Amino acid sequence: MTTTRCLMLVAGILVTASIRAENTVYADPDLLAAFPYKSSIQKQNTVSQMLVLFSYKHMKSVTVYHIGKNDIFYYSATKVLLEFDCEKNRSKIIKTFFFSDNETKKNPIYTQSSRGEWKQETDRSNPKSFISQACDTE
Repeated sequence: MTTTRCLMLVAGILVTASIRAENTVYADPDLLAAFPYKSSIQKQNTVSQMLVLFSYKHMKSVTVYHIGKNDIFYYSATKVLLEFDCEKNRSKIIKTFFFSDNETKKNPIYTQSSRGEWKQETDRSNPKSFISQACDTE
């Protein structure tokens, strides 16, 4: 009986670890939810782009550095344009829109364009992973 419980505990820990590893690239301990916009998917050869809404538990801040004066913006959600290299199983951030409300119904308070670094996607086999939704759906 004790061996069975021990094996079930180890199996539970492994399952939990694999679930948490799914979106470690974009993970934030303050993340409330992430919603991919499947209607935003654009594919071109082996590259795909998709918008993803990230909603946070608490208000966050971003500082924009200017010569002379820095601006601080407070946000509760972001919409992130992600680019996926479907052939090499990797992704990067293209553009981020910052919103003061969780539902992103208002206009963005700040927009940041940047070509981020490529990050390896670890769980393409999971149909709920961002890369699977962006690359493997028709």
